[in-house]
Amino acid sequence: MLALIGLAMAAYHASSRLHDRVDLVISEYQAWQPNQSDLGSSTGQRLNFYYNTLQIVQQQPVFGVGTGGFPAAFAQQTQGKDVVQTRNPHNEYLMITVQTGVIGLLFLLYLFYTQWRCAPLLNTPFERDAARGLALAYLVNCLFNSPLLDHADGLFFAFITAVLFANLKAGKHG
Repeated sequence: MLALIGLAMAAYHASSRLHDRVDLVISEYQAWQPNQSDLGSSTGQRLNFYYNTLQIVQQQPVFGVGTGGFPAAFAQQTQGKDVVQTRNPHNEYLMITVQTGVIGLLFLLYLFYTQWRCAPLLNTPFERDAARGLALAYLVNCLFNSPLLDHADGLFFAFITAVLFANLKAGKHG
């Protein structure tokens, strides 16, 4: 873990582009106000997406607004507010939770947990590392995007999961 933190810090200091982007995100975060138009700020837009999506989740926490119900719920939540409309909150965890509630979120997290837990049971070191890498990559990616919602990314995840776990024997994971 310390090596990962050290690597991130080294990259931050070595890359002026990364340094500038991180500084921009921090300054946009500090300037953000809920439901204020942030057309020039991608960070502000995402924070508004997150903020309003969480408001919807609070209204329908257990079962959500239904699959495909996010755009209408978001439009209703932000009606009369100076917020850019979206069909995607750019966070898979929020998207799943707003549509299927906490129950759906728990199922998604269980999917990633199961992949992580079953990865050591695969036949080769490559398969084990690839399976854990896939789970970790999607766990992180889901914080900033909706990769399972996006057609190509969702199919890639399903296909690679199927390929990696195809040889896992039923009794092996006991």
